[in-house]
Amino acid sequence: MKHVYRAKKSGGIIAALIGAVFPMMFVIVMMVSLGKVSLVQLLTLVLFLILMIWWFVRGMSYVLTESAIIVKCWPFRWKIPYAHITEVTPIKDPTTGFKVLQAFEGIEIFYQHGRMDSVKIGPKEQQQFLMALKEKSPAVEIAAVLLDEVVIKNGCNRPRNLI
Repeated sequence: MKHVYRAKKSGGIIAALIGAVFPMMFVIVMMVSLGKVSLVQLLTLVLFLILMIWWFVRGMSYVLTESAIIVKCWPFRWKIPYAHITEVTPIKDPTTGFKVLQAFEGIEIFYQHGRMDSVKIGPKEQQQFLMALKEKSPAVEIAAVLLDEVVIKNGCNRPRNLI
């Protein structure tokens, strides 16, 4: 059985993405007014940009299957077998590394035998994601700070290390 977790969305990132479209739109409108681009070309480009933004916002998810995590971003997919995962920690620096997230906070999954050493993701239901990951792969080390949030929410206040 697989569990699908949608990406957490940050208004700032989405606003920046939409804000980047407006200067392009200004240039296109200017080109139309000067007769360099037809109205049909303009509408095609606008539709394309709207679809790309929608795809970006809706097309990111993380799937826990029986044997691996599947990270989906737009048309791209990465499969990380549980056996290759070494550690899960909170994101320390959201500006560097391989990121498949739409928010500034999330988790970093370290793994072996892949394209990168780690991937940064931001599931909307992070606690449920971590608990399901731990259930599917008990050997994975999850940072205590991530699990403390789960423990406190479940009513237990005892501290934990990596489990």
